Amino acid sequence: MPINRNRQIITRMFEEASHIPEMIFGLDYNAFMNDTTKKYAICMVLVNVGELANKLSDDFRNEHSALPLAQMRKTRNVIAHDYDQIKWPLIRGIATQDVPVLLPELERILKEYEAKEGPFDFESNHNNNLRLIARADKTFDDDSENVK
Repeated sequence: MPINRNRQIITRMFEEASHIPEMIFGLDYNAFMNDTTKKYAICMVLVNVGELANKLSDDFRNEHSALPLAQMRKTRNVIAHDYDQIKWPLIRGIATQDVPVLLPELERILKEYEAKEGPFDFESNHNNNLRLIARADKTFDDDSENVK
């Protein structure tokens, strides 16, 4: 069975977003505002999630219009391009309020895929990702002639 690209993207979004609750756990507002490492780590995850949201098909976006995909992409763009405009209280709100709502919704979508398509083959997905990475690396490294 061919790899369902949307399923692959949602799986990766779920994996990425799942890091945020552990990053912010136990941090009150002041602790968050004073922890530069955590703030930027959470921003990196939000950039990744927004980038992935941008890769979903139009059909998926229409079918799952309740997902805040446009907001994810907008957040990614602000962090990536207008980083001097980052509003840290807003980032904290996304991490503490929006992500805990998003994760169960992504999980629900993944369970729908599993019911329709069967279990996700993480090994196959991982190997496919490694091939894509190797192809990308080939652009920079002429010694990687054995990439399949």
